[in-house]
Amino acid sequence: MLLPVSVPVRIPISVPPSHSPRGDHWPSPCKVVRDLYNQRLKLIGAHPAHLSEIRELEQLDGLGKVIVYARGGNRSQWQALGFRSEGTIPGFFSDAAEATIWASYPRPERGQEKGKHLHDTCLLLALSKPAIYRTSLPQGYSSQLLGPEEAAEAARLLRAEFPVYRTPLSNDHLLGAILWGTSLYRGVRAPDGALVAVASAELDGTRRNAKVTDCATRPDQRGRGLMAHLISQLESDLRRDYEITDLYTLARAQEVGMNCVFRKLGYSFQGRLINNCRMPFGWESMHIWCKCSDDR
Repeated sequence: MLLPVSVPVRIPISVPPSHSPRGDHWPSPCKVVRDLYNQRLKLIGAHPAHLSEIRELEQLDGLGKVIVYARGGNRSQWQALGFRSEGTIPGFFSDAAEATIWASYPRPERGQEKGKHLHDTCLLLALSKPAIYRTSLPQGYSSQLLGPEEAAEAARLLRAEFPVYRTPLSNDHLLGAILWGTSLYRGVRAPDGALVAVASAELDGTRRNAKVTDCATRPDQRGRGLMAHLISQLESDLRRDYEITDLYTLARAQEVGMNCVFRKLGYSFQGRLINNCRMPFGWESMHIWCKCSDDR
């Protein structure tokens, strides 16, 4: 069994300004993450001119999916190279430019969406929900940012919810994310003091955005609005302490509850990533939801 390893490396390529839709704004070199556990290659800021390097990396480790977060434009070039667009993330780059997410599948079976009808039904239900502008907790419940001393408790709650997950859920993994400041964790405690819900924001200081993730509520505590309140408070934390207002998330395409939560909180649906990562039901597709500010 492959270990859950994500290995960030860099491709030292300088793309000529004439190849860039934004001239001097083109980021070079691009960032590459070889995610062995999820059998995928992620490239952030890549351009079709990187094709030979991309194809070389595809042959490593039996990867099944290649995902490119690219600036707008070059649609015909990406399509000619065998990529298809699976969505967009507005405000993804540091200058607030939108990212188009292109995907190719060295293993064609990985690109075949299973459960499409269920995914479509879940999405339509979420899109039918009206936005809410205020969230609150039931009486006796409280929300707080989680520190290093609460990492093990949060990890236990996440492992109970996700027996299989896209990243490690060990105590040490969460502790490291909190200590290094790469993620912000917030939780809800019930009147008896138990941690019953948790969510996090993965911080991307380089591109000034954050990914809302690691959302879990104890089964007996669902239906009380805990997660909507948690995410709303995380948004306030990010805006106040990090000046980050461009947010996105990847919600499990077959999971009704979280898709409805993000819709109610004013996130916009931006696409579906097919068989994107390992989750409890195997390779699972993910819905992209985004909330962006006009401040940048």
